[in-house]
Amino acid sequence: MAGQRAGWETNVAAIFARYRPARICLLAIAILVSSCATKDTRNQDYTISVGGSGRPAINQETPLGLDPQTPAPQLSVFDTGVTGAFLAARQALFQNDIEAASRFFSISTQQDKTSAELLERSFITHYQNGDLEQALHVARLMERQNIALPLAAEPGIADAIKAKDWQAVIVLSSKIAEHQANLGLSNLLQAYAHFAQDSPEQMYQSLHAFEQVSQDLALQDEIFIQLQLAHFSRLSGQDDKAEQIYQNLSEKQMRTSYLILRVAEGLWYYGQIKQAEQLLDTTLSPHFDSRKVIQKWKKTPPTLPPLNEFIASTLLELSWFSKETLSAGFLLPRTQLALSLWPDFDAAHYVSAVSFQALGQNKRAQRHLDTIDSESLWYQQRLLLELDGMQENGNYHRAAEHIQTYQDKRLQTQSWGKQRDSEQALFLNLAGNFHRYQNNCAEAIISYLEAVRIISDDFVSWRNLAICYEQTDKIEQAEDAFAQALILNPEDPVTLNYLGYWWADEGRNLDKAITHIQKAVALRPRSGYYADSLGWVYYKLGQFEKAVTWLEKAIQLAPTDGIIADHLGDAYWQVGRHTEAHFKWNHALELGLTEDEKAMTTQKIKHGLSR
Repeated sequence: MAGQRAGWETNVAAIFARYRPARICLLAIAILVSSCATKDTRNQDYTISVGGSGRPAINQETPLGLDPQTPAPQLSVFDTGVTGAFLAARQALFQNDIEAASRFFSISTQQDKTSAELLERSFITHYQNGDLEQALHVARLMERQNIALPLAAEPGIADAIKAKDWQAVIVLSSKIAEHQANLGLSNLLQAYAHFAQDSPEQMYQSLHAFEQVSQDLALQDEIFIQLQLAHFSRLSGQDDKAEQIYQNLSEKQMRTSYLILRVAEGLWYYGQIKQAEQLLDTTLSPHFDSRKVIQKWKKTPPTLPPLNEFIASTLLELSWFSKETLSAGFLLPRTQLALSLWPDFDAAHYVSAVSFQALGQNKRAQRHLDTIDSESLWYQQRLLLELDGMQENGNYHRAAEHIQTYQDKRLQTQSWGKQRDSEQALFLNLAGNFHRYQNNCAEAIISYLEAVRIISDDFVSWRNLAICYEQTDKIEQAEDAFAQALILNPEDPVTLNYLGYWWADEGRNLDKAITHIQKAVALRPRSGYYADSLGWVYYKLGQFEKAVTWLEKAIQLAPTDGIIADHLGDAYWQVGRHTEAHFKWNHALELGLTEDEKAMTTQKIKHGLSR
């Protein structure tokens, strides 16, 4: 039972440093769709439920954001006219299926090209789904009808940049500035346009406006602002100023690997190679292959990127690191805009893959990942995201093989440099997890022991090792490994809960067990599993009323867990609530238990419990 209490916490996703923008994306489209509704329909259910579930290599044959391999939705249950498709789109949005909603809106707008409400909602959905061609088409229909929607100018801006129509960029950027959340982006795009037109004074005016609005509205953090200033300093040949900005940024705490890479690349460009190497080796997450970056730059040093690549970087960075919900919510479409300007932008492909995978569009996600080849700086990130998808789909054997294939190639590719210890330990830990998920703790223990040999102060490896020891009845080794994990991190709720639950389930060390679990609950008050553990230890102590209190709270927090329902049934029985006990035991069978647990629960239903 103890293993069930930790499995959900110790999966791959808990280890990956993964950015998931899907919920913010859904919130943004909900806000915009609601804001576009007419007075009569504003209170109807057109918005996406933020709490719901949800999840391209780009080539010359496939328009950006379109998926020709996915058939159009079947409309057999709807009318084939505008109304039926519109209602289908509404339902798709309600179910968080933006891709289907986009296709239904396409059907609607083929037949009705004048309805403001329909066009607004159609544009927003296409754009949010990354369907830039469709979004641009609808934006042009809106323009013909004089329908004002600031966001609708964004796809046209990318086209104007590619055409080097800088005056059009300025005009369209002014249009998107009609929404306050777009002021920063508008200023930066105008600054790039003025640079391209060789108008430095106007460029600096736009940059000053960007700094001012970002600080006044608190839309961006200082690192992002300074990074944009470094972009423009490099472009305009102010090398001393750009180098100083990179030096200053290298001393700050940067929260993402992308920012660290950008700063290190700037330092390397200006000859600060040792400082760049140190930044990569000591600061970059083990989820990034820093040695490959260093070897790649030694072979081919960074050069001054072309203008389109700077603009693409800004489009990605502004939404990725924005503090403003609406801007952050449009990370996916703006990433597609960036890719339309710079098709080989691997960071943008990775972010797109994360977004599409989180929205359930796994084929589109994989096509983005497929563009990130093994020589890319983002290849290790690609691998980790693929492993995450395998984890979510239960493909543990394939995931373990995927890791082995990568590590073998990593050892054989001398041009990538020697792998950092932190990276090697990360993959050993992941391999151990995938073996453990297949109930192969013998192999998992080998991986975990190698991980703690390489990095002895990694509490996660010690905890996972302890779990495998416990699951193979190596009690003494498990106790020692759990103790080591808690020495390294006394505030780890997973270890505290697992160890406390294990002790409680076996009816030993109950005083320590309750202390550990109480601490875990304090650290994770919204966890139904931890509340269940606390209720169960009270049950083992014979404090049945307290057990009922905590187990009732646990079932509220995790209403679909069969073990919790079974525990609550036991507690109800012990306080004399026999009818409710039978109900919970039967409910536990419906929710799902192992075969052994089913047999025990069935006996309780027949015979009850004794004190």
